[in-house]
Amino acid sequence: MITDSVKIAKSASIDESVSIGEGTEIGEGVVIRKGVSIGKNCKIYPYAVIGEDPQDYSFHGEESFVKIGDNNRIREFVTINKAVGEGESTELGDNNYLMAYSHVAHNAKIHNNVTIANSVQLAGHTIIEDFVNIGGLTAIHQGCRVGKLAMVSGMSATNKDLPPYFMFGLTPAIAATINRHGLKKHGADNDAMNEIFKAFKIIYRSGVSLPQVIEKLKVENFKSAEVKYLISFLSDSKRGIKLGRSAVRV
Repeated sequence: MITDSVKIAKSASIDESVSIGEGTEIGEGVVIRKGVSIGKNCKIYPYAVIGEDPQDYSFHGEESFVKIGDNNRIREFVTINKAVGEGESTELGDNNYLMAYSHVAHNAKIHNNVTIANSVQLAGHTIIEDFVNIGGLTAIHQGCRVGKLAMVSGMSATNKDLPPYFMFGLTPAIAATINRHGLKKHGADNDAMNEIFKAFKIIYRSGVSLPQVIEKLKVENFKSAEVKYLISFLSDSKRGIKLGRSAVRV
């Protein structure tokens, strides 16, 4: 269903079985394939392609989807592929900004309030959590997870998970320090930030394995919700994280 208030450029191509919410604008040359749903008040800029077949040899034409929430900005030549697997979906939440030439591969999940700069490449099954910022020309390997309020500098790459609340750079990406500005902006108090910084030093300065890092963090009996979430993230990590010294001296 496409509501009456949707603005669609004449040169856009939209398949049947597409849903677009009120107030959304579709620019020139945009291609939207079957099985795509787009929420309210989004703006899709010229020549973006949404819902094309995934770039994966295991895809055999099964019915899959792209689900996009409200208030998203999707800039020129962005590509968002449908999922692999019957009934599966590639998902984009609310209030996200995807800049020109960025790519969101099959089965990726982008949460809310995420900024993805120009030419960022998100491989299949990646997870990008709330309030993440990813700099231009960065590559995130298949199946990696980037934790909330993380920042990744431009021209970085990772084949490991990137924990929440930290700032990352280089290839392979390594943490530099905590994201103080982002944490303060989103309500973390001084006690929480001090705990996060202490956890950061345990993770990247202890010189021990990830299971040992997790045990060290648990022994500290941190009080803040942020560090409790950080420990949960590390415990649930499927790809692991890059340990060792941080990218800069802090």
